[in-house]
Amino acid sequence: MLGAGSTSEELRELIAVPPRIDRVLPAYARAYPEEAPRVERNLKFRQIVAREFERLLHDGVPVAELPEVEESERDTTGRVFANAQA
Repeated sequence: MLGAGSTSEELRELIAVPPRIDRVLPAYARAYPEEAPRVERNLKFRQIVAREFERLLHDGVPVAELPEVEESERDTTGRVFANAQA
């Protein structure tokens, strides 16, 4: 996700759910209730990542030094585990 010269604003945009998608997801979850938990988990994950990103920036960690998720941090389904508290 981090490329040479990535700015904090560019990374915020990558983390954030685009406004149109954010408006459509609740309707999707209502239409497909079996998918609602997955939608909620994904939205919550992005919120946690956004909070952690802002915390790191607030603490003065340069964007170039932010850690990337290693392949070993993924489970067999490809999901990424966050070491963040909700």
